[in-house]
Amino acid sequence: MLLLDGKKLAKKMEEDLKNEVKELAEKNIKPKLVTVSTVHDDSSYSYIKSQKKVAQRIGIDFELLEIKPDQTFDVISELNQNENVHGIMLAHPVADDLDELKILKSIVPEKDVEGRSPENLGLLMLGKPSFLPCTAEAVVKILDEYGIDTKGKNITIVGRSTTVGKPLSMILLLRNYNATITVCHTGTRDLVEHTKMADIVIVAAGKAGLINANHLKEGSIVVDVGINFVNGKLVGDVDFESVKEMVNAITPVPGGVGPVTTTLLMKHVVDSAKGILSK
Repeated sequence: MLLLDGKKLAKKMEEDLKNEVKELAEKNIKPKLVTVSTVHDDSSYSYIKSQKKVAQRIGIDFELLEIKPDQTFDVISELNQNENVHGIMLAHPVADDLDELKILKSIVPEKDVEGRSPENLGLLMLGKPSFLPCTAEAVVKILDEYGIDTKGKNITIVGRSTTVGKPLSMILLLRNYNATITVCHTGTRDLVEHTKMADIVIVAAGKAGLINANHLKEGSIVVDVGINFVNGKLVGDVDFESVKEMVNAITPVPGGVGPVTTTLLMKHVVDSAKGILSK
């Protein structure tokens, strides 16, 4: 069984990004990410803390703006116009009285480093992606790193969120991946029927231990995107102990998709900063 080590990949990516940041510094450009938070949420702040740490290691400026909901659109407008800000991230969840889609629409696409604006998602749908949603991109980045061929493979995705399941299905349909995709969700009648036929199973349902040995065929590959806390311990959507002897490869939780997601967010910030040079 091959462990698909996201920490190792993220570390390698960080080293490359450090060099790119140094090259930008020679041109007097300092990449900057601003995360905008409209409500306090413990799980969100855990991700924000990891953003700050990774940004500092790479050499990216990071700023957290904790704002009142009624300030949101004014703040986004200022950040859009600020040439020293290269990435804007909207922390989730947003305050109850805010329309998240409207906020995402208000972020200029070239600073939408999470790849969640309607324009960036639309470009993905058209097969001309710009910034991809970071978690979905992290999944294919791990598959690429470990030489896992998706062409012609049956891939079942469990979960249909706009941050993982839906965009990931679109990425894997691109010609360079050419996979045959099944997307399962809470309305799927027989989950086992779909996961059992898959060569690769990607789970992003947000339910601890949802997938076990009964759901998989021998020799399959599993990417676990789930983040759940059970008795104070971080676990995925896959029962790792039950499946580890029957799969060919699997991502761990923690240490799998998560570190790559955060590093890809930073890569998008650097790419946005590099875009200034081509203007």
